[in-house]
Amino acid sequence: LLLPNAEPNEAYQACNRISRELDRIGAVAEPKRADIALVFDYESAWAWKIQPQGRDFDYLDLVMRFYRALRQWGMSVDVVPPQAQAVSGRKLVLLPGLFAGSDALADALAASGATILLGPRTGSKTADFSIADGLPPGPFRRLIDMKVRRVESLPPFVDVPLRGGGRFDGWREFLETGEDVETRRVSEDGHAAHIARERVHYLGGRPDAATAKIIVGELLREAGLKPRELHRDIRIRDNGDIRYVFNYGPETVDISDLVDTETVLFGETQLAPRDVLVFCKA
Repeated sequence: LLLPNAEPNEAYQACNRISRELDRIGAVAEPKRADIALVFDYESAWAWKIQPQGRDFDYLDLVMRFYRALRQWGMSVDVVPPQAQAVSGRKLVLLPGLFAGSDALADALAASGATILLGPRTGSKTADFSIADGLPPGPFRRLIDMKVRRVESLPPFVDVPLRGGGRFDGWREFLETGEDVETRRVSEDGHAAHIARERVHYLGGRPDAATAKIIVGELLREAGLKPRELHRDIRIRDNGDIRYVFNYGPETVDISDLVDTETVLFGETQLAPRDVLVFCKA
């Protein structure tokens, strides 16, 4: 904020501007519980560092692929721990790579009524690093009749193309499904890649960014949510009844189709680089 001689530096002016803008609209932190929960688990992060089963497998990267897809669709999302109360009352819950499942979490998901995405690697181990009882995804098998019978950790120069478009990279699984399970996506070599039973989905591989976005868009619509096709540099975040629109890119972007101009509190619809527009939601 300050130079060594105590003169204001550039960051001081930026913080001063932000402070005045927030004061002008009387902003307070009052985020509402989001309809979407993305489960992130520190124990899973530590466990997959110990046993990644592939040089480039990274739990945070896997979770971020789904987080970025949600944000690209203009959604506000709560990042939550793998606890029953954290996933209850949601419309969509995503659990990529959760190391060890629990009966309590599986029961909460079953009772939640939410659209659910499991995998890859979800529930594949127990807390003491043994293979999940009855094969992965362990306790989550009560949600969808399937099991993982084999996995492959793939080198960077190999991917798994999917019929109709999309691909997995770095990781894939070979799935065995029950009679009431629908196959939504199949790999080019003929193996089930994305399966579903009613509102519960399992993804048997690590999707690249484009594939993750397509799948997340489908899940959002299935959950009764309304995804928005945003410019690559634009992101939205709601705080109470106030919506913030950010431009993280290097160019000015026209966001007039996202904004009720009559309720703008500050900012311009021709949103400059590294700038924000704020308005009241209808």
